[in-house]
Amino acid sequence: APPASDTVPAVVGPSAPVVAGATRYAGAMLLHVALTQLQLWQVFAACGAQLGRTTLSVAQVVGTVALGFALRLRSIEGFKTALRRDFGALLGLRDAPSVQTLRTHLRALAESVAPDAVLRALLAACLELEPVWEGAYYVDGHFSPYTGQAPVAKGWNAKRRLAEPGHTDVHVHDASGRALFFLNRPLNDSLVRALPAIVTEIRAVVPEQRVVLIFDRGGYSGPGFRALSDQGIGFITYLKGRKARRRFPADRFVHRWWEVDDPAGIGKRRRHVYRVYERSTRIRGAGLVRTLVLEDGDAQIPVLTNCDEMPVAKAVHLLRLRWRQENSFKYLSTHYGIEQIVQYGVTTAADDRLVENPVRARLHTQIADVQAALVFAEAEVGQAVLAGESATTAVTATTRRATRALEARLARLEHRLKHTPTNVPVSGLRDRPQKRATLKTDRHDLVTGIKLATYNAERLLARRFFRHYQDPRDWLTIFRSLLHLPGSLSHLPDGTLCVALQRPGQPRIHRALAAFLSEMNQLQPRMFGTGAPLRFEVQT
Repeated sequence: APPASDTVPAVVGPSAPVVAGATRYAGAMLLHVALTQLQLWQVFAACGAQLGRTTLSVAQVVGTVALGFALRLRSIEGFKTALRRDFGALLGLRDAPSVQTLRTHLRALAESVAPDAVLRALLAACLELEPVWEGAYYVDGHFSPYTGQAPVAKGWNAKRRLAEPGHTDVHVHDASGRALFFLNRPLNDSLVRALPAIVTEIRAVVPEQRVVLIFDRGGYSGPGFRALSDQGIGFITYLKGRKARRRFPADRFVHRWWEVDDPAGIGKRRRHVYRVYERSTRIRGAGLVRTLVLEDGDAQIPVLTNCDEMPVAKAVHLLRLRWRQENSFKYLSTHYGIEQIVQYGVTTAADDRLVENPVRARLHTQIADVQAALVFAEAEVGQAVLAGESATTAVTATTRRATRALEARLARLEHRLKHTPTNVPVSGLRDRPQKRATLKTDRHDLVTGIKLATYNAERLLARRFFRHYQDPRDWLTIFRSLLHLPGSLSHLPDGTLCVALQRPGQPRIHRALAAFLSEMNQLQPRMFGTGAPLRFEVQT
C-alpha cells in the first residue's frame, strides 16, 4: 500500500498559484476530496512517477485526465473542447495543458511507472477505504474495438454481435458497483484463462479474506472450478449447456429468503425471497458441484457454486446482483469512454498459432453435398415405387452407376477427412497474415486506471450526498449535475482556497448541497492532498 499522505513528497509542481475568479467547472473541485481519500496522487508519487523537464507536476497531469473525464469530455482528443482557463483553475494552473502537451506527458508518465503496480496500489487504497462487501468479486470482460490496419487479434463485440479486431479488458467490481481493477487481455482469450490472474491480483492485496468470484458462463470450466476450489476460492456462476426444455416438478421448489442491507447504502434493508430447488450436478473435471435451480417466472435457472456453507438465498442473491456490474459498464462507456483505445501502437511478431484447418471445412461441405445427392437419388426410386413401378424397373442401370459413383466419392472424401489434420500452423496458410500484432497498452492501462479511480471517487461523493438528499430515484443524476455547477475561486487570508458553487434552483437540492459541503469541509480537504486547503460553500 502507498505511504500515508504526510510522508508523501509534494505532488504539486512549481506552477503559478491558483488563479482566483469565476470558473465554469467549479463543481468538479469536489473530486479533490474523494481522489485524495482514494490516494490517487499518493499512489503515483509512491510509484516514482516522473515527467521529465516540465513546469507541470505529476498530480496536475493525472488530475487533468481525472477531472477531464469527470466533466464528460469522453476522450483525450475531446479535451480541446474545454475552456482552458476555467479548466486550469481546477489544477492550480493559469491554463490547462493542450491536448498535444497532455499526450506527451502521458507518454512520459507511462514510461516512468509500471501500470500494473499503479493498479495494484489503487486497489489496495480502495479496499483500505472500504472492504469488499461479503468478499464478492464480480468478474466480466469488456471489449474495445480496434479500427487500425495492423493484424490485431479478433474478439467478440457483444454490442455489435460480431467478431472484430480489438482487445478485451477483464474488469472486477464489487456488489455496490465499485470498479476495483482490471486486467488487459490483448489476445482476447476466454474468461477461464483470465481467472487465475484475477485471483493472483486479489490475493496480493487481501491474502486472508474469504473471496467469492461471481461470473457468467464465459468462465465455465470443470478444471477451472476444481482449481478455484483447491485454492480456497469460492465461485458462483450459471450452469452451461442445460436445455431450456428440461424442467423440474414445481413441488421440488421451496421458498428461501435472505434479509440484508443494500451494499451501496441506497436502498433500505429488505428481505429477498426466492423459490429454489437444491441438488448436485456432475461436472466433467470438477466432480459433483452444488446446484441451485432458481424458479424465475416460467424459467428455471440453474446456478453452480462451491460455497457449500452459504445459505441458498444468499448465493442466488449475490449472483443476481451482477446487474450492478452491467450498469457500471454502461455508465463507464457512456460517460468515461471506457472502451476507447488510447494508443494505436502495436508490437508485431511472427504468427505461430495453430488454427483450424480450412481444408477440413471444405471437406465437410463436400461430404454434406454428396450425402444429400444420395438421399435425393434414393428418394426418386422410392417415388417411382409409390407410383406403381416395381423395384426392379425403378432402379435402372444408369441409377445404379450414379449411386455407386456417389458412394465411392463419399468414401474417398471420408478417407481424406480422416487423414487431414485438425489444426495447422498459420504460416502454412497463404490467405492468412503471417504476422500477428498486439496493441501496446501501457498508456491505455494508465488512463483506464485513472478513469476507474475517478468513477469510484464520483460514486463515493454521490453516496455521501445521498445521505442528505434521500431520494433513491434520481440521486446520482442530481449529483452528476452538481459536478458541472459553475462558481468562483477566491483566496482567504489564511491561504485557504474558497470554492463557492452557484446555488441550485430547487430549494431541496440547495439544502442537501449545503449540508453535503459542510460534511466535506469537516474532512479538511487539500488540493491534490498536500496543496492549498480547500473550503466549499454555496453562493448567496
